[in-house]
Amino acid sequence: MPPRRSVRAKGPAYKKGDYIEYDYKGNLVTGKLNKKSLNGTEANPIWIVTPMDRRRRDEEIHEKLLGKVISAIEAMNNRGPKLGSKDG
Repeated sequence: MPPRRSVRAKGPAYKKGDYIEYDYKGNLVTGKLNKKSLNGTEANPIWIVTPMDRRRRDEEIHEKLLGKVISAIEAMNNRGPKLGSKDG
């Protein structure tokens, strides 16, 4: 029998220019990925994110804290923080 191999589920593959949702002070907000920060590592990357609401400066966010990738249309419609919790 061949040796067993670990099969880990990979998270979403983020790339420059993706629109994403993420948590900001308890609110679910949208942003655009600019580039990977030099402060991150290959195992624990950090992204520079431009918030869509334009009220804040670019933020450095660990990849583990990024939410789902969304379309540009969704991002434009969700410029303000969503009311309620990030759970739904």
